[in-house]
Amino acid sequence: MPALCRRALLRQLGAGAVAGLGALACGPRELTEDPHYVFAASSLREAFELISRDFQANAPAEDPRLALSFGGSSTLRVQIEHGAPAIAFASADARQSERLHAGGHCETPQLFARNRLVLAVGAESKALTSFDDLPRAERIVLADAAVPAGRYAQLCLARRGASFEAAVREKVVSFESNVRRVRAKIESGDADAGIVYVTDLLATPALRVIEIDPQLQPEIGYYAAATTRSTQPALGRRFVEHLLAPTSQDTMASLGFGRVA
Repeated sequence: MPALCRRALLRQLGAGAVAGLGALACGPRELTEDPHYVFAASSLREAFELISRDFQANAPAEDPRLALSFGGSSTLRVQIEHGAPAIAFASADARQSERLHAGGHCETPQLFARNRLVLAVGAESKALTSFDDLPRAERIVLADAAVPAGRYAQLCLARRGASFEAAVREKVVSFESNVRRVRAKIESGDADAGIVYVTDLLATPALRVIEIDPQLQPEIGYYAAATTRSTQPALGRRFVEHLLAPTSQDTMASLGFGRVA
């Protein structure tokens, strides 16, 4: 795909997906200077920033530069289906990667990390002390069921029981497009509690973690694959392979993710 200037890229990906990537200049040198994107689930931001830095520090000098684009896994999957310039895709579940693979948009997805759900509440909140207290919250926020975090939260609530799930749903004030927006709503005080990944809260002192019973936990796996229609398929494959390298697995583990290698 030819290089896109900033305006075209924002139109194709959406402003939120490329936030934080820096200015992308349009001009005669853009064909050589535009980065190649790794699309990744929002919950991977801190881990992928470190892993990408390590990958590029040890890459051949002639390798193109990488950029990271974060968002809801389902949103990123749709963008790739419509031709967005990604060399690799990392999803917070198998479903989104498998859909891309079935459509011929990516290679076979590889499991590279695991996670688990927790309940996030304001650090000063005293009303909630256990997951069973969640229906007492006045304002609950969840990720939308279209993204993995929302689907996992639904499975968790359903396992707790129909009456519990119904009581929680009565208090939901919004369904967010990715799990980091759930965290932000609680941090800002717009919500009292929400279900997020444990990795979303490790460096967030403004929020308190309430554990969720292992019996209620869905199996959460992160999958990555190189895309098939990029101009740098080998680069995408190498990045996916790098996710399973010991250094990358150590980085993921240090941020709370479960190892797979």
